[in-house]
Amino acid sequence: MQRLAETSQAKLNITAPTHVLNPFCGTGTLLHESALMISRTAHLLSESFRLPYLYLPFFKDKAFAHVRKKKMDNVELLANKNVKPVSYIGEDLDQGLCTATEKWFVEAQSKIQTAATVTCFQVDSCKQSNKISNFSKTDSLWILANPPFGLRLSNDSRGGSEKVYQLFGSRLSEMMSSLAKQNTKACGVVLCPDEDTWRAVQKELRQFEQVCEHLTLGGLDIRALYFTNLPRS
Repeated sequence: MQRLAETSQAKLNITAPTHVLNPFCGTGTLLHESALMISRTAHLLSESFRLPYLYLPFFKDKAFAHVRKKKMDNVELLANKNVKPVSYIGEDLDQGLCTATEKWFVEAQSKIQTAATVTCFQVDSCKQSNKISNFSKTDSLWILANPPFGLRLSNDSRGGSEKVYQLFGSRLSEMMSSLAKQNTKACGVVLCPDEDTWRAVQKELRQFEQVCEHLTLGGLDIRALYFTNLPRS
């Protein structure tokens, strides 16, 4: 996910975001799992380098070097007083999901705060909304814009994945237009499982700048559609 964020920002010339927006967050699974990962690894980043792992035969030198680099990267980052936390904003149109999602957000915030010494990350409360949040022209967003897995499954028999991604792309286009009116820069990525779903989203976002890239993840050939709310040149 970090690679996708860095690639989309580089391809579309967007600076580091102030917010990460997940407009179709469902039950917040992505955030919940990310928070768990942060909480489980944070102690490795804050401990002395004289770790017991060094003396275990299965803890390879490269793995330790990776932990050390991550720690130093975070220490250097947090030493810079100009660095602001990146906030995560989750929204969903399904009001029935909100109660469970809000609970997960509280748990995630608690875990992330525990790791506050090694992270620059905070969680804003989840919202059920028919409108995109209000942002200013000084804000910049990175949008993780994939429909929740459950939505894809439940709708697969009613028009197939292509129809799901078409509706999804239409909603995403509305969001991009709304952000453009607020003079808020935004970029993001949609992972499309095949050519048909990619073309469905691409068509709905045709008025905006886009870049497509073929990726192989876990042996699967997918298409990453990077987009921005800047008008297509």
